[in-house]
Amino acid sequence: MTTNRKSDNMPKTAPSQPAPSPNPALQIVSLSRKVSDPVPKEAAIEAANRKLKALMKEYQTSLYKCLEDQGKLIAKINDSNTTADQKKAHLAKINELHRLAQKHKESFDRLSGL
Repeated sequence: MTTNRKSDNMPKTAPSQPAPSPNPALQIVSLSRKVSDPVPKEAAIEAANRKLKALMKEYQTSLYKCLEDQGKLIAKINDSNTTADQKKAHLAKINELHRLAQKHKESFDRLSGL
């Protein structure tokens, strides 16, 4: 047994209030996002290449600086006026510079492989 509800028998009508108009400020924002062109691929690639070259140059410069500093410290170790404690300190610094230079070389090699 089915019962008819009063609301089922009433005709469907549009809502009495009109839909609110969209906010014009929001429309401007959404249109400006659509209008603005994304950066062309070529320009983005060129920018990435410039950054990569700059980073490689930085690693290369730092690597050469580490090697230069190591050479200066070796000269100080070989100096007859250097005490044993100073030689140990210089040798520790050389080892530290060697590790840093090795990291820069590995980073440079990775970047040059891109």
